[in-house]
Amino acid sequence: MKKFLIILALLPILTLATTLTLSYYECSKCRTLIQSNAFPSAFNCPSGSTHNWCNLGEVGDRNYQCRKCGILVKTKNYPNSFNCPMGSMHYWYSL
Repeated sequence: MKKFLIILALLPILTLATTLTLSYYECSKCRTLIQSNAFPSAFNCPSGSTHNWCNLGEVGDRNYQCRKCGILVKTKNYPNSFNCPMGSMHYWYSL
């Protein structure tokens, strides 16, 4: 019974930790790069209309740079390659 109560007490902390995952988001229209715990708002893209956000991956300690657009991210794993602002896919290399 004590183990069950400990698990119940830790559940909100574990849930909070999983919902606060910091990720990189890049708009393929205006090339804005931000870090956020949630999907960013699409409104008010300086390149017109709405942002076209792409989740590049969870913030981490490995540096990657795209050879096409030059954007630099520091992620846990290899970043998502979709929606490079210079066309088609990002071409990531590790620094």
